[in-house]
Amino acid sequence: MTHQRCSFRAWLRSLQGRSVLFSLSMLLIMLLIAAMVTSYSQQTLWREIVARNTTQVDAAAEQLALSLDKTMDMQRELLYDADINRLGVTPGYYSRPQEVLAMLRVMDRMFMLTNSSSLVSEAIFLAPSIGKAITASGVEALSTEDFQRANDLCVNQTQALIEMDGQFYIMMAYPTYNYYLKENGASYLLCLRLNQQALAAYLSAISAQEGEVILLFSDDGKLVSSLVPDGLAFDAGELFDLAQEASAFEVTLSNGQRYLASAARNTASTKTLTLVKLQLYDRAFSVLNLQGTIFVGMILLLILINLGYVFHMWNRIHKPLHKLSEAFAGVEHGDFSIRIHHARDDDFADMFQRFNQMNQRLGELIEQVYMQTIRTQRAELKQLQSQINPHFLYNNLFTIRSLAQLGDTDTIETLAAELGEYFRYVTRTGNQEVSLEEEVAHARNFAAIQNMRFSSRIRMTFPALPPAMAQAVVPRLVLQPLLENAYLHGLEHASRGQIQLSFLREAGDVLICVEDSGDGLTEDALAAMTASLTNPDVQETTGLINIHRRLRLRFGPGYGLTFTRSPLGGLRVTMRIPLDRQEAAHAKSPDC
Repeated sequence: MTHQRCSFRAWLRSLQGRSVLFSLSMLLIMLLIAAMVTSYSQQTLWREIVARNTTQVDAAAEQLALSLDKTMDMQRELLYDADINRLGVTPGYYSRPQEVLAMLRVMDRMFMLTNSSSLVSEAIFLAPSIGKAITASGVEALSTEDFQRANDLCVNQTQALIEMDGQFYIMMAYPTYNYYLKENGASYLLCLRLNQQALAAYLSAISAQEGEVILLFSDDGKLVSSLVPDGLAFDAGELFDLAQEASAFEVTLSNGQRYLASAARNTASTKTLTLVKLQLYDRAFSVLNLQGTIFVGMILLLILINLGYVFHMWNRIHKPLHKLSEAFAGVEHGDFSIRIHHARDDDFADMFQRFNQMNQRLGELIEQVYMQTIRTQRAELKQLQSQINPHFLYNNLFTIRSLAQLGDTDTIETLAAELGEYFRYVTRTGNQEVSLEEEVAHARNFAAIQNMRFSSRIRMTFPALPPAMAQAVVPRLVLQPLLENAYLHGLEHASRGQIQLSFLREAGDVLICVEDSGDGLTEDALAAMTASLTNPDVQETTGLINIHRRLRLRFGPGYGLTFTRSPLGGLRVTMRIPLDRQEAAHAKSPDC
């Protein structure tokens, strides 16, 4: 048992064990992140789907209400029409021929009102004083009982839609005073019979998928019109009650299916209508079901990738390393005749070949080739890593993506060209010292790139470099970090800001000032930054401290950076470099 525990511990300390543990850890982390992202996205998508459906139902109800409002406005105006009023209130006003002409004019009014909306099948003028019911198609006799029944429904109910004989009407009574109507009843009624076929067609038009249920209720909960699949039973009253409490809810109907219900109560000019739309839950949230399937598939794929990675690590790395370890063990015991044979043409093939060469010429290659090569590669890698800020690249790539989505090809072309010049400068090898003209050109290129990102909130003032300063020699990449510090630290959280650069001469030196208008610089922070420049015990070397030390090593203790507060409100960084190391010019010091 002890031997097994020791073997397991040794395996954990091995590259293979660490690789397996690392891959398992990364798998668990990715699964956790994927689960969190999927859960959040599903919740967000669920809310968006519900909001979209509710918005669609609201729009449909609003359109229906507006159509009825327009017709009801015309109905309300005709209620005071002269012919209608005289026939309904003072029947003896006209002679018999005049009365016939007035009825014909009323028929024209009814025709106009009927055709004002496809939702109206017929407009009817009920005048008990002359015992007539006038429509667009003719004049019929009106019994006292029929009028009284219509009058009771109109006067005693407050809903806009009134049901009578299985049909729904919009009724308006004259006079319009409620207290008079309650006591004496209406003198005449102007009624609009709704077109059930048109209502059904309207509901069909707002149906987007097969199997949807759409219900239109009056304000008192009566079902005005509906679109229901064959054989589906439900309690309309229960759905109406639920629609009064929430705009979105879930219900299960008689077929055992879950539905997502979206409801809208739209206020017309008088009363309200309630529109309820039921969509099959699985169809409404099919995207969520697909997302869940993708998540499960992603988990399985990650597991397979992880297993494949472990097998690959064992076959391609652990076995060759074990072979190499055994060879080194032989060399450790003085066997310099060991040669490793490797069939694959991969990185290990070159490694084994070099091992064979090293074993043949051990002393010379360790010092002159092997160790020196490793040191050089590490130094170059650190140099490249210090020059290229990955976040700068990522941010500009995202900017290019946004511009591509907007179709701004001109700006994309300009930004791509600026980025190309930027990275060509920071990654080139050779002399580590350049002219101030080249360094300023690179800084101007950096400022142009940043201006494309922050032009809406940061204004950059970048004057031309005086010709007399162009040939001053400086270490490469000392000016850009000053601008980068102003963007990232000085104005990181500012909604509006300003960065100002200036070139000045003081005796035989060049002063380059970079100032920002940031408001986050405290006196304690400024004092700490100034102290860090002169404190040799500071171990944390930020970009600005590195530049300061490079300038002092190159030009002497009289040069480098100084930190003061800018008149703009933020930090002012002043870089001092010699104009000519052989011959210093003398000039009065301007206030920068």
